[in-house]
Amino acid sequence: MTDQAAPKHRLGPFSLIDACNLGLLAILSTIAVVGVRTASVWWPLLGFWSASLGLTWLGVWLRRRPEQLVGARAVVLFVAPVVVLFLVFESLFVLIPAVRSVRYDDVFAAADRAMLGVDATVWMEQWNTPWLDELFHVAYFLYFPMPLVALVWLFAKGRRADAERVLFVFLCCYYPSYLIYVAWPAEGPQHSLRDRHTVELQGILLTQPIRTLVATLEPSKIDAFPSVHAAILTTTMVTAWWYVRRVFWCFVPLAVLIFVSLIYTRHHYVIDVVAGVAVAATTAWAAVRLFPRWWPTLARHLPDAAPAGERS
Repeated sequence: MTDQAAPKHRLGPFSLIDACNLGLLAILSTIAVVGVRTASVWWPLLGFWSASLGLTWLGVWLRRRPEQLVGARAVVLFVAPVVVLFLVFESLFVLIPAVRSVRYDDVFAAADRAMLGVDATVWMEQWNTPWLDELFHVAYFLYFPMPLVALVWLFAKGRRADAERVLFVFLCCYYPSYLIYVAWPAEGPQHSLRDRHTVELQGILLTQPIRTLVATLEPSKIDAFPSVHAAILTTTMVTAWWYVRRVFWCFVPLAVLIFVSLIYTRHHYVIDVVAGVAVAATTAWAAVRLFPRWWPTLARHLPDAAPAGERS
């Protein structure tokens, strides 16, 4: 369906992707209004969330004025939700400490011991070597571009409706996970169990730079439960299976390494990983059923969307 043939939409110029972003911002704003008691916290929150709203309105403006940024319009509309996702994620490290003082690391560590009889990260120290440190930290880092592969492939092929569906599936996984961060904040075993760890993860060349970069992007370590790495990796594998089978098979060995790395690098408890996979399965199941109901009634997020449903 082209922009010119678009019908009247339930939310006017707003797309399903916009609705997801605005809905999450409304929930987080409500949490902040109720829970934030320090005025200085509001300035960074307003910065992150105002930028997110600005990008959303930019998308609306571009869809209503197709003559603007003709060559780059689709790219801007494609990239903007990814930037909003990052901005919202960064805002959580300001919001959560301001509204939640309790940490649930003891609960999650106890869950691991109940399931396994040990603290998994401590047990894995017997396998720690510099080259394994390096392997698993590189695997942990390579997770970050993986969710974009199927999205970029669909976008480049002109299958814009399928790209919207995949983006919606990802947002349906990310955003509930963010809200769970707020409900059950935890720092992860690299912090809560550091007194029990006796072996440093030194690596060879890339381990320390990767750890420094991750620490910079996550200034407050309260994003352990659920493991969004596990959730989004599972969603990435599911969407790759749906649309780009060759990529799925190429990803399989890397996905195995990443799942192991979540424990080896001490970022997560085993229960975090289990919860992440459960979130991914639940939200993917819900998203593929909600998308065909809602998407036809809302504005297209990407211009010139081709019919959804084609597989490759």
